[in-house]
Amino acid sequence: MGRPLYEDPAVAAVTGETLRPGGFMLTDRSVGLCALPPGARVADIGCGNGATVRRLRERFGLAAVGFDASLSMLRKAPPGGLVVQGRAEALPVVSGSMAAVFCECVLSLVPSPAEALRECRRVLAPEGFLILADLYQRFPAEAGMPGEHGASCAAGARSRPDMERCVRDKGFALMRWEDHTRLLKELAARIVFAHGSLDRFWTHVGLNGPPGDCCGRPGYGLMICRKAGPER
Repeated sequence: MGRPLYEDPAVAAVTGETLRPGGFMLTDRSVGLCALPPGARVADIGCGNGATVRRLRERFGLAAVGFDASLSMLRKAPPGGLVVQGRAEALPVVSGSMAAVFCECVLSLVPSPAEALRECRRVLAPEGFLILADLYQRFPAEAGMPGEHGASCAAGARSRPDMERCVRDKGFALMRWEDHTRLLKELAARIVFAHGSLDRFWTHVGLNGPPGDCCGRPGYGLMICRKAGPER
């Protein structure tokens, strides 16, 4: 696999610094839905250039820190941005220390989503929040075999029932599910406006087609979960 799609400058040109549909919209909404108070310790997994960490600290006063496996993405973060290298499956974080973990357009990228969820649970305080925003398969019957994780969010997308079952199996209670597919459609419209068509965009980034073509017609959803049950 070559460079991940999210590292291509053409992607940032249409998504903005967050590299995901809707920008900070679902981030801001999640802070409100979880009623996270100023000073709460939160982690952003797959923080990239640290844009969400800055947002959480500056807009909401949260004690946010970010982790990303890609050094090339971390180098784009401003000095003192409180972002460090770390894999979703092995976070350099003390157990039970986080009030919330943000995982936006990341779970579908990691090689082992189950291990990443297990690690999220480990670092969360009792009843801490797991905030997941990601692509999902709206019509699983149309989707082919999963693509290579790391290529794009679409390549590792799952159906909604599969996502819900996965978080419950890893010790989370699903508190809220919201469909925000319109944000994905708005992003597609911006790509068409910038490049003339989606096919031209894929050609521009060096692909013959979407790396997540196996996903069929993807949707975009927000899941808010809470750490449940006794410590494991």
